[in-house]
Amino acid sequence: MKNWFTILFIIGAMFSCSQKEKKGEGKVITVEVDKTSKIMLSDIFDRVDYVPLETVDSSLIGIVERFRLFNDKLCVLSNKSLMLFDKQTGRADLCISKLGNAPREYQSLYDAFVDRKTGEIEVLDMSGRKIQKYDMHGVYRKTQELPSMPFSFIKCGKNDYWFYNNNMISGTVKSELIHFDADHGQIVNEYFPIDVDLAKYFFVVEGNNFVDRGKDILFFCCPSNKIYLLKNELPPTVAYSVDFGRCKVPDEFYKRKFSDIVEFSTEANKRGYVYFINNFSGNQSYVQLSFFLDQKAFWSIYSVHDGTVHTGCILQDDLNSLNSFHLSSLNTLFAMDGGCLYFLISAEQFVEMCSGNDKFSKMLRDNNINDQSNPLLVKCRFRK
Repeated sequence: MKNWFTILFIIGAMFSCSQKEKKGEGKVITVEVDKTSKIMLSDIFDRVDYVPLETVDSSLIGIVERFRLFNDKLCVLSNKSLMLFDKQTGRADLCISKLGNAPREYQSLYDAFVDRKTGEIEVLDMSGRKIQKYDMHGVYRKTQELPSMPFSFIKCGKNDYWFYNNNMISGTVKSELIHFDADHGQIVNEYFPIDVDLAKYFFVVEGNNFVDRGKDILFFCCPSNKIYLLKNELPPTVAYSVDFGRCKVPDEFYKRKFSDIVEFSTEANKRGYVYFINNFSGNQSYVQLSFFLDQKAFWSIYSVHDGTVHTGCILQDDLNSLNSFHLSSLNTLFAMDGGCLYFLISAEQFVEMCSGNDKFSKMLRDNNINDQSNPLLVKCRFRK
């Protein structure tokens, strides 16, 4: 009997250690890649709803470049325009399309933030090194000049910003991540110096680099396998590490002299390496990643509570008895709030999913959904 207690104690200790964070690595998200894997939504969620986004001339969605969620508003960047939709009804509320060189316009549109406290929509103009601020009706208010040419940002206070500069040195700023005090127009801190050798060939643009979880902010950028925690004025700390196992890019591979990202990606794909996590999101209970391998899109959803990881390139909404579908680039843009995951599916995907389902076929007819309609917002409620 004593030996059995000893064995059970050892097994329990081993399991406990597997759930603990490795020193300096945070919690490890182990991703097993299978090119035929399917995610059944009922394994993670208890309800899935579909919200057609209103299709009107002023808010026609083309290729989606950014997908953001701000309280009750869904923000989509497409066709160099910013579109706001009501996330409950899908109603098109606003479209800002001011591409140009005039003082109240933007030269490029890379990211956006809707600040409910100030009543402002902030648009990141990377090329112009500025943020253009508009009111909730799209009327210009003011401009915030920036110290670099960032690709994405997040705001965590009235004048408190984090900017991601990618692998591009601009001016005196030579770091990927900067903490910026807009009130005084100065950089508080810089983190992750840009690797000039890597920057000669490695250049990708992720769908998202920051996640606001309320109490803290998560940050990620390629080619790192680490997700960092940003809190107050403290240096970034590792919250999670992603382990792709046999599909992980060896460190020595990055040290080779590639001519550009095309050559790098070609060689990486030949070897079955996952080098591009193109999007991530999270809340206090889950972390989600999307990535590509051999031009196939994948999701991985990690449970913070028990370490379970669901990975797949095929989704099936078995809760609503809908047909399965292969993930596309559009589906890799997603966001979370405290209780739900949100993502987009094309009208074409939805029509195929609904084939043979009387209830949802009626929904197609009632909402006049066809291949030319705007995408639909999918809302998945996490199991409790």
